[in-house]
Amino acid sequence: MSLAGAGLSGLLSAQRALEVVGHNVANASTPGYSRQRVELTTARPQSGVGAGQIGTGVKVAAIRRTVDQFLAGRVQGAESQLGTAETFASGVGEFEEMWHQGGETIGASMTALANAAEELAARPDDVVLRTQFIDQAQDLARRVRGLAEDTVQLRSDLGQSVAVDLDEANGLVQEVKALSLDIRSIEVSGQAPNDLIDRRQLAIRALSRLVGAEASENGSGGTVLRVGGRILLSGQNAETLSATQDGNGIAVVRLGDEVVELEGGQVLGVQQAQAAGLAAEGELDRLAQSVMQAVNRANAAGVPASGPYALLQSAFPVVDHNGNGISTDGPLALSGLPFAPSATTLQVSVTDPGGVRTTTPIAFDPATGSLDDLAAALDTVPFLNVSTSSSGILSLGAAPGYGFDFADLSGGDPDPGGLLASLGFGAVFKGHDAASMDVALASPGDLALGWTASPGDGRNATRIASALSDGSALLEGATPSGFLGGIISQQGLVARRANSSLESSGATLDALEDRIQSVSGVSLEEEVADMLKFQQAFQASARFLQVINDVSTTLLGIVN
Repeated sequence: MSLAGAGLSGLLSAQRALEVVGHNVANASTPGYSRQRVELTTARPQSGVGAGQIGTGVKVAAIRRTVDQFLAGRVQGAESQLGTAETFASGVGEFEEMWHQGGETIGASMTALANAAEELAARPDDVVLRTQFIDQAQDLARRVRGLAEDTVQLRSDLGQSVAVDLDEANGLVQEVKALSLDIRSIEVSGQAPNDLIDRRQLAIRALSRLVGAEASENGSGGTVLRVGGRILLSGQNAETLSATQDGNGIAVVRLGDEVVELEGGQVLGVQQAQAAGLAAEGELDRLAQSVMQAVNRANAAGVPASGPYALLQSAFPVVDHNGNGISTDGPLALSGLPFAPSATTLQVSVTDPGGVRTTTPIAFDPATGSLDDLAAALDTVPFLNVSTSSSGILSLGAAPGYGFDFADLSGGDPDPGGLLASLGFGAVFKGHDAASMDVALASPGDLALGWTASPGDGRNATRIASALSDGSALLEGATPSGFLGGIISQQGLVARRANSSLESSGATLDALEDRIQSVSGVSLEEEVADMLKFQQAFQASARFLQVINDVSTTLLGIVN
């Protein structure tokens, strides 16, 4: 190569370097852009005579992205964690606000119901107070149902966002797939597709934020994406992400036909928030079941103002648990009752026309005994007629002129196993969970406020009030109000922890972003310095060529 060739290579190399500087400056604010640098190397020297090899100038060896692959991998992980923390904190924050407002109204309604029961204990024959008690019971049931329905609706709304996120993720997978194909074709031609690699990396980061995707390269230089340990993309083979729901309404992510357990990303945060809402809903069910069972048990142990019962039917039918077509022949504990009964001894009292009351204890174990067995045992009580229906209802009827009840005048528990409440005898509430809680009493007159029919007997109203304020075995010894307060406090604690995790994840990503910027970000000051350097190199090469041209002209003139 001639001296002019060396100068020309310097001129062209400086021009290419200036083009890269201009590209860096133009993309200084472009998301995901990595600063590019021209790598210069000496051209192959020319063998000279005597003095040895003579340099032939400079050439552009490569234009490379300035990146730290280790940091890039850590950023993907941080994006995944932040995506999870963001949606989880948002979801549990909504649950916490809902439960704070709904819980306060439920607590106030439970207090009002207990106060109404205490007022009835003092004035059990007051029809207005009886009506107010039923109204308060209906208000409590309505508020509990409302909170349960709102919780279910919020879980459903969160689940709908999963489908949107997965659609976006599938679009990003196709983008990575297309970019990888373009990148590969350019690399085969010996060029560096720097901008396309940046775009692919930005898409992978977005995938990490959505579904916790992890990226790597296969042996042939293609991109491999994994979610939950499963391959989402390998080369040009891509799977599709989709969403379904499990039996509890929690979003389930499928990769192709298989369920995949995500390890990070926004969708995982939604699933975790849904699970937190489901757990709170389960606690509300426990609260509702405790209140319903306790009040029902108390009311079943009393006597209405009209006197002992002449006819009484169970409100909760048993179901056929063994599939033989007969609902009344299986153990009651397995027969689908809203409250699980345990072994008990019922105090069945029959009052004759002269007012003489005779009590017969009836021992029964629902773990082994069926509704038919219970009917047979009760049928041994004199002047009590018992029958069961094909629909699983137990009917009790007194002989003409007689009446019956289950009160224990000694103040003991006439049904320690809760069998009467499980079957729904004298039930104030009906339902099996918070979403189905409702009032069962047809009339305020059905309230059994005394242990006898004597005017002014409000001893059972006191028991009903205690049922709303005493500790419950279903609530691990907590009172209904205390248990409700615990649920609300737990929701607040979960929300605070979620926000703390969000702040931590955000700080981690910010720190990594700062480090990425220090390595790959465009510094305008540095670019200006490079621009001046290559501008001077360009001018010097141009001047060199001018000198060579002048020398060549002079030599030609001398020779000629």
